[in-house]
Amino acid sequence: MRHPTGSERLRLLCFPHSAAGPLVYRPWRRLLGAEVDVCAVEYPGRGRRLREPAARRWEPLVDEAAAALTALPPLPYAVHGHSLGALLAYETCRALARLPVPQPSALVVSGMAAPSLWPVRDPVHHLPDDELLARVGDFVTLPAGALADDDVRAQLLPLLRADLEVSETYRHQPGPPLTCPVTVLAGSDDPFTPAERHVRVWAAHTSGPCRSRTFAGGHHFLHENPEAPAEVRTLLGTLQLPEAT
Repeated sequence: MRHPTGSERLRLLCFPHSAAGPLVYRPWRRLLGAEVDVCAVEYPGRGRRLREPAARRWEPLVDEAAAALTALPPLPYAVHGHSLGALLAYETCRALARLPVPQPSALVVSGMAAPSLWPVRDPVHHLPDDELLARVGDFVTLPAGALADDDVRAQLLPLLRADLEVSETYRHQPGPPLTCPVTVLAGSDDPFTPAERHVRVWAAHTSGPCRSRTFAGGHHFLHENPEAPAEVRTLLGTLQLPEAT
């Protein structure tokens, strides 16, 4: 999802959470202002890529995102992701660090434990449908009424399983830390990312500064608490950006 106007000074590459697509970031185009090119990733199996099989491992998603980003017109950029998207955002930054390309000015993660702490819960992607849905309510947002429609349910459940499998089979591989600043956003009532512990561990994943802020809300705070995108806008406005080449 891109709607550039030519006035942008910064690109923000956004990775959606499980079972979501680029539309979840549509409000950010207005919230972040005309100077930010909000570029949301569309995973296979949804939207314009509906006929493609959903990925079940993180590596192809990261390789694809890194290649797509480097093919865009040059512009300073930051990377953001929420929950599963934060995992993919982090690994995409690691992939970009291995390439002779401009590096991100910042990484903003939300709703995700530090990578070296994964897994943070028991796997659920293999469970029967009803049990799976009962277990994911605290950390997956599905469209209102979607499960009441048999056709939508049949489309959503395999997608949800695939996304959960991506996150639940992830294991962090040690390597050089990132060099960009990292900002960690957390929900005060998110059972999977208690801020105090996870922020400390996140700091070990970058040689740059690492800061955090906690917002009222649970795992879905990013899209429910308007203070969260406002914080992202403030952060982006303070970045020291390189000249686009």
